[in-house]
Amino acid sequence: EQSEIALTVASFLETCPEVTELLYPGLPSHPEHELAKRQMPLGAGAVMAYTLRCKPEELHRFFDKLDFIKVSASLGGVDTVTAPALALYGS
Repeated sequence: EQSEIALTVASFLETCPEVTELLYPGLPSHPEHELAKRQMPLGAGAVMAYTLRCKPEELHRFFDKLDFIKVSASLGGVDTVTAPALALYGS
């Protein structure tokens, strides 16, 4: 189920002009998609990375509106985390 949801989110992000880079091997547009399908037959999981084209203050506003994503520099837990680079801007 997490792979299906992640693919839905990644597919949406792929259409957003503010997203300048998107890394999710479940997407057919990913350069290693065929390899990912062979290695992960049940789905590509829920981890993805993307870059937004915006100013730091806009990025803060974006993340403030999200309910389930935490700013963190570690994937050491089961929570959704994002944007360790925000620390550079005094998050």
